[in-house]
Formats: sequence, structure tokens, C-alpha cells
Amino acid sequence: MRIGLLGGTFNPVHNGHITLAMEAKLRLKLDKVIFIPAYIPVHKNAIEIVDAKDRLSMIEFAIGSSPGLEVSRYEIDKAEKVYSVDTIKYFKDIYPDDTEIFFIAGEDALSGLDTWKDIDRIFALSKFVVFSRPGLSRDNTRQEVEIIDMDEVHISSTDIRQRAAKGSPIEAMVPVRVADYISKNNLYKQAR
Repeated sequence: MRIGLLGGTFNPVHNGHITLAMEAKLRLKLDKVIFIPAYIPVHKNAIEIVDAKDRLSMIEFAIGSSPGLEVSRYEIDKAEKVYSVDTIKYFKDIYPDDTEIFFIAGEDALSGLDTWKDIDRIFALSKFVVFSRPGLSRDNTRQEVEIIDMDEVHISSTDIRQRAAKGSPIEAMVPVRVADYISKNNLYKQAR
């Protein structure tokens, strides 16, 4: 079995995340991609992050019944900061020994890899795959990282939060059910 792990804050999940997951599933020939929302992100400021249960619900709405896309409550249920190495170990333990784990990251992960907890252990436990826009400089990339070019998706969670705060439409950036959830629950009204 080949499983992709896609972690992040997903504040909120958007069409770019879904495109990335589908592209990873196709290009890496994965049986499934598991979205893993962070309870408290390790490398981000948590001020503008909505409650974990809201982010989990939005992912569930976003992936719906899409074949091969799942969401895990693992990090949320731990209710604390969880490092990627621990998440990968968890999935290695619950799946058969012959399961290949692919840790999927965005291009922004490349600049800070040396600050990650137990990065060499992460490389040993999983195949570390970065999806990047074409033309990214590979000069400082570690050999353990596989880079796959993907057309850039011009959507950012920050922009979505700012638009939602102003009441501007976000339906072109997030799945419709996610936009409805944000609106009905008045999420991001305090965004800057």
C-alpha cells in the first residue's frame, strides 16, 4: 500500500490543497492521501487559527466522498503540538510493514528543513515529497527530498481569511460547502 500524508493547518482548507492531494495521488500512484490537520501548528503563529474542530469539519466537507482522500483526527485528538516525525511514526505503526509512507509538503517547507525535529528520522521513515512550481532552484535541496513540479495554484489561506473578514466572496477559492461553513459559523471575522 502507498499512503500520502498531507499535514498542515488548513486554516481554511482550499482548492489548492485539494488539487495538491489529487495530483499527489495520481503522480505518486498512491492508494490514498490522508489530510492531517494540526491541533496547534509547530511552525506558525496561532493567533488567527480557528478552532481545530472547525478546520476538521471544513476538510471533511472539502473532500466529501472523493475516492482516495481521507482525513485523520490524530493530531487534533492529541490536543497538543505534534511534530511531523511523531505523526509519521504513528502511521507507520498502524499500517502493515510493507506500506510506503509519502510525506507530502509544499515548496515553503524546503527553506526550513534543518529546523524540523528529527528531520533525518523523517527521511528514514518516509519518502519526503515536495510539490513545487516549475523553476524552483534545487541548489539547497537535500538529496532525500523528491521535488515534483506542479502548476502553481494562486490561492492562499491568508487571502481567504481576509476576504471572509470583509464579507467578500470566496467560493472560487474553496469548495462551496467550505464557503457555506465559513459563512454560517462567522469564521475569520477577526482576520486582519
